[in-house]
Order: sequence, then structure tokens, then C-alpha cells
Amino acid sequence: MLRRLLYVMPKVGFKGAFSWECIWAGYLHAWVKAQGWEGEAKLLNALPRWDASDDEILREGATSDLVGFFATSPQYKHALALARAIKEENPSTLAAIGGAHASAVPEDLLADKSWD
Repeated sequence: MLRRLLYVMPKVGFKGAFSWECIWAGYLHAWVKAQGWEGEAKLLNALPRWDASDDEILREGATSDLVGFFATSPQYKHALALARAIKEENPSTLAAIGGAHASAVPEDLLADKSWD
């Protein structure tokens, strides 16, 4: 049974990126709780203004049962790199990448098996 869930908003892959609220995490977590899940959950946001570090994301991710990433296309490479690093540290951690990039170009996720 999953006990520890981590939501991650990765960095944008270019300088001067803007920040936006992570309302997706609230919607997703409300749904997860409605399904009966009662474990611990945390959100780490690496966008400017919040600035979660890669080290913090890797540390928290490696001790989580499931790490869910939200990624637009500029965030996709960072999400993928973090997912790979977390899986290297703890292969039993489940990782999922969703969001705008995964919805628009799902073949990118399906073609790369290095992080699953």
C-alpha cells in the first residue's frame, strides 16, 4: 500500500521563466483522497519563487512510494532527469509524468523507458 506521495513541479528549461500556481496538485490530491488514500503527501515546486532544489526533490523522491511530476514541454527534460535519478536511488519508487507535455506528445514518454 502506498503511504508516501510526492508531487513535483520541475524547473523550466530556460532562463527568465515565469512561475504559476500548482493548482493541479490540489485537484489531483483531492481526487486521490476521495479514493480513500490516507498517507502522507508533499508538493515540491522547483519554479522560480518557490525554488525547491534538485537535492531536496531527489531526497524526498527516493523515500516516497510514488512521485508524480507535472510537466509542460519546457519542464519535460527536467522531470525526466529527476525521475531517472530517483529510480536510480530507489528502484521501488513509482514515478509518473503527466501534464501538458504528456498529453500533447505521449509518444515521448512511451518511447523512453529509462525512468520506468
